[in-house]
Amino acid sequence: MASHSLNTLHTVFEYIWDRELPNDDFTNTLTVLGRTYAPGPPPHQEKAPDLRTLFHKFKPDQAADTEASWPREFLRDVHSRIWLTYRSGFPLIKRAEDGPSPLSFGSLIRGTVDLATVTKGFTTDAGWGCMIRTSQSLLANSLLQLRLGRGWRYDQTRECAKHAEIVSWFVDIPTAPFSIHNFVEQGANCAGKKPGEWFGPSAAARSIQVLCEANYDKTGLKVYFTASGDIYEDELFELAQQGAELRPVLILAGIRLGVKNVNPLYWDFLKKTLGWPQSVGIAGGRPSSSHYFFGFQGDYLFYLDPHVPQKALLIASEAPHESPDPNHYVEVESGLDLDSVHTNKIRKLHLDQMDPSMLVGLLVENRASYDALKHSINSHDQGSRFLNVYDSRPVLAAKSSGGLEESEFVDLGVLSMNEYDAIDDCDVGTCSALLRKERAFSHPVLVAMDPEEPEEIDASIHFDKDASILEKDPDRANETFEEIHVSETESRFEPDEPVVVSHDSAAVM
Repeated sequence: MASHSLNTLHTVFEYIWDRELPNDDFTNTLTVLGRTYAPGPPPHQEKAPDLRTLFHKFKPDQAADTEASWPREFLRDVHSRIWLTYRSGFPLIKRAEDGPSPLSFGSLIRGTVDLATVTKGFTTDAGWGCMIRTSQSLLANSLLQLRLGRGWRYDQTRECAKHAEIVSWFVDIPTAPFSIHNFVEQGANCAGKKPGEWFGPSAAARSIQVLCEANYDKTGLKVYFTASGDIYEDELFELAQQGAELRPVLILAGIRLGVKNVNPLYWDFLKKTLGWPQSVGIAGGRPSSSHYFFGFQGDYLFYLDPHVPQKALLIASEAPHESPDPNHYVEVESGLDLDSVHTNKIRKLHLDQMDPSMLVGLLVENRASYDALKHSINSHDQGSRFLNVYDSRPVLAAKSSGGLEESEFVDLGVLSMNEYDAIDDCDVGTCSALLRKERAFSHPVLVAMDPEEPEEIDASIHFDKDASILEKDPDRANETFEEIHVSETESRFEPDEPVVVSHDSAAVM
């Protein structure tokens, strides 16, 4: 009885959530990863339905009318994007002893929990894997563009071996190069993420970077990650240069464009990035969840939603039968359900509702592509863009001070409860020891050390103006100031323009 009620509730939820979105903007151009489409003429205006019609079941002919409101070529383009979602029923991902439990209220509502294995680990990523799935989508569409070209379109009536091969790299088994199992493993190695914990853009980017390097013979794709939006040519060329040419490289930028929402100052540039031919989309960017954004119309962004639970995408594992771990082999049909990784359902989100933390992807296929990207970035006003290209990394920014790590994800020091939150204190993006604490300030301070100075130096704090008084009692002889613990100076974040403090000069704030 309880199971039937849960299934009914799940069906109702899917019906409400999965309804078609009609086109209601016939003025603004539609943009999809560098391609543009005319919005088309408005449909014939019909008499509004009465109230009873609104409660009738959504019929197939109504869905067809909704689909017809979007330009055909636009829909074909959207339908050709690889769409990776929550899956259930995949080989077990073992639970960490001190990690999250696979059993949750949300998993019961969704009907995705496997009660037979719930004490051992995860057989579904529903509720925690959305940033992984959107990052997989970003990577999969990068590989699709690299191997088949931007003009390729998915045709359900004809098979494409290269397309099927790319999808097979993302199936939900441990031996697939970019499976959720391998993302979870790299999230643990590089960001201290336990199975069942939400990823942030930094953890996702680091996982992509490591997995692409490990599978370079298959993908032919290098990955360059910037945690601040700054691209340093010398580092990029060292990674991808091959003679006079540049090998294909995926540039991933982990950025935060505001505190609670995207600052309107960046709206135009954010849309422009999706309009460049190098764009392969954005992962993240919605409060309490992550989506894969692939285009825009006006001030609305189009996205693919990973929060649609489906059966695990499985193919026969390459692991031998005598594999010591039975989870590395699963007997399933050899065919891939390719239709399940494509959708023509259109969803959009206004920029003022977008979460400011995101992972921006740009695919550079050769030197000409890179030069065009650099020109596009530099042609935008520097004060309202979040990407910059420099010849090399500044000397001070390349040094670590007080435990500061290079290339860390930059945030504003605010706590967030987002499902894919990149800025929580455990999403460090490095393989070093982790620190978990609340920060009392936003920006780290780099202290310039003179090598000729004696070992024992004045470690006291000097102010360039009177310090703010937190408490002042005229009856007391002493004034109380905010105490900054030594441990808080061990910041893990590196700013774009570090503040330099020396023992004989005041901080430049």
